[in-house]
Amino acid sequence: MRVALLSCLALAVALALGRSALAQPPSAYPDYVPPKPDWVSKPTANDFARLYPTQSAEKKVQGVATIQCVFNSEGTLDGCHVLDEDPVGGGFGEASLAIVALFHAKRLQLDGAPIVGSVFRTRIRWNLVTRR
Repeated sequence: MRVALLSCLALAVALALGRSALAQPPSAYPDYVPPKPDWVSKPTANDFARLYPTQSAEKKVQGVATIQCVFNSEGTLDGCHVLDEDPVGGGFGEASLAIVALFHAKRLQLDGAPIVGSVFRTRIRWNLVTRR
């Protein structure tokens, strides 16, 4: 059986609607104002499946991580770090860092403001789905 992510569908929907990646900011960060990136490229379902933490997949464990980064002048994300991860030690923080490295935005946001220096925070849910 092959492991994939249900959350990649949510990613595609969120990005198609022009929202920041994956979800609204976590309620634990009420002062966060998300940027409005115009994505050039983003991770695919295969990227999510490939990067799913191996030990968690084998144990059929799902998880979540909140990541924070800053957009650089090229539209990619720098200084990324894990704000939280559940379950702790499940590999979801590290996997989420690998996923956000695949995002690339245009230098201007959808509202025309420069993207450089904008803080990007997202909560990434890792859900197991079996494909036949």
